[in-house]
Amino acid sequence: MNLGYSEKMKAKILNELNKNKMIKINITLELQDEHKVYWFEQYIKDQYTVLDYRILPDTSDLYERDDTFKRLCKAVKDAQLIKDRYINENR
Repeated sequence: MNLGYSEKMKAKILNELNKNKMIKINITLELQDEHKVYWFEQYIKDQYTVLDYRILPDTSDLYERDDTFKRLCKAVKDAQLIKDRYINENR
């Protein structure tokens, strides 16, 4: 799978993996019901050190009907991209 990383970034990531450093990951999942959410949360917290856990609200209706919210989402996405690029180029 190609995630769009440059060869330099791939080398940095592999170097960190080889140092046995703890690596933080962030994933977003969709689960079908509250029961699955509860058991997934318990499993993750039992198996790993959880630094942050939050259940995201469904904002699809708000996004569709509110132009201000849509602009806010775009601004957050753009800022995150700038931040990610800065981190990748300067670590």
